[in-house]
Amino acid sequence: MLPALHTFLRCYCMTGRYAEALKELQTSIFADAELPVLFPIKIQILIVLSQFDVARAAFSLYMQHAGDLESLEILFTHAARLHEGWRLTEIQIDILRRLDALPASATLDNTASVNVLRARIKLALKNIAMSACHGCCKTSTAHRGQRVFGISYRGLGLAAFTALSVSTVTVSPSLVGANTVPNTVIIFPQCPAEKHIRSQKQKRQN
Repeated sequence: MLPALHTFLRCYCMTGRYAEALKELQTSIFADAELPVLFPIKIQILIVLSQFDVARAAFSLYMQHAGDLESLEILFTHAARLHEGWRLTEIQIDILRRLDALPASATLDNTASVNVLRARIKLALKNIAMSACHGCCKTSTAHRGQRVFGISYRGLGLAAFTALSVSTVTVSPSLVGANTVPNTVIIFPQCPAEKHIRSQKQKRQN
């Protein structure tokens, strides 16, 4: 029944009948099943129908149980379609952690796929880190303390830079502000953004 349902949903979507596709999915026995084969098309349907809150809820539920390579690839592919700012960075870091935690036996036959996904995640984090660092390093007073989606450039940049270097990601409240990131974290000295922030902080104190 699952392959047949998937085929029906694809046919509905290919002909632009997304409302009918959603109804077909919701009335099936797989309505509440978060399955890799159905999740991408489910998200596509919800996005086209502008049901973004429902899509994000489905994404969060799927993420709770995602522990294999296929599921992690699906999460990464759709994360940027539903999230932005700190939440997107947080999700990408979490996916990277889960990918690194996969047992060797589970990735033995998929080494290339694992490496490709890891590279894609790190590239995404690098883009966030460089963009955020560029924003917080501007000297013009008009840009100091600039925030994106309610999160400071520093918070995004430091978290992303740290994720590129280590598995455990933390952000120092003393650098980014106590209300910027919910968790107390450690900043590592190799982070370029941290060095800049410390330098600017020392200059202001002098």
